[in-house]
Parts: sequence; C-alpha cells; structure tokens
Amino acid sequence: MAVNVHSPAIILGLLIVTAIAVWKRSSRSRLPLPPGPKPLLILGNLLDMPTEQLAPSLRDMAAKYGDVMYMNTLGQPIVVLNSYEAAMGVLEGRSANSSSRPQGVMADLSSFIALEGRALW
Repeated sequence: MAVNVHSPAIILGLLIVTAIAVWKRSSRSRLPLPPGPKPLLILGNLLDMPTEQLAPSLRDMAAKYGDVMYMNTLGQPIVVLNSYEAAMGVLEGRSANSSSRPQGVMADLSSFIALEGRALW
C-alpha cells in the first residue's frame, strides 16, 4: 500500500505543525532564559528529565549548565535551582515575581469579609 505524498491531509498536517512551531517560537518572551539542555521541537526536554535518582541526575546537569537551569517539558517551563544560594537569590531577591498566589475568585464573588477571626457574610 503506497502512501501518496501529495495527499491534502498530509500537506495540511505539515502546515499545521509548521504553523504551531512558528507561533511557539514567536510568542516566547524575549528575555534571556537560564542555560539548559537544548529542547526538541514538540517534546521539549522530556527525554532529558531524569526518571530515577532525581537529585544525583540534576546535580550532574548542574555541573554542566550551572546552578540555575531552564527546561521545557511538553510546553511546561521548569526552572531548576541547584544550590542554596540560587534558591535564596530567587525566593528572597525576586519574591514579588516568584510568590504570587491565585486570586480568590469565589471570595471576591461572595463578598467574604474576615474580621477578628470571624467570617461575616
């Protein structure tokens, strides 16, 4: 059974994959990211992520890429901090950027007010 290379479905599929790749590359932040392993197109760094012995594997990667390392796994950005100094630098020095909490949407909608340990509705 021969596959027709000029099939409209194959051409459409290639166009969609190309459009997604171009869009993902153009929508990225222009700020420099920390060093890390080079990601694959769709998988990112999925194959670089250790599945066993996480701490020794990340320590070996830190020797190559440094104390702050960036990885992207299936579109999920991951920043690995491999030293106490790096962690404290990010968590203390940039706490406004790294410690945000999600908004309490239901609390806002229900006009929840807490006074002296008592909740008033």
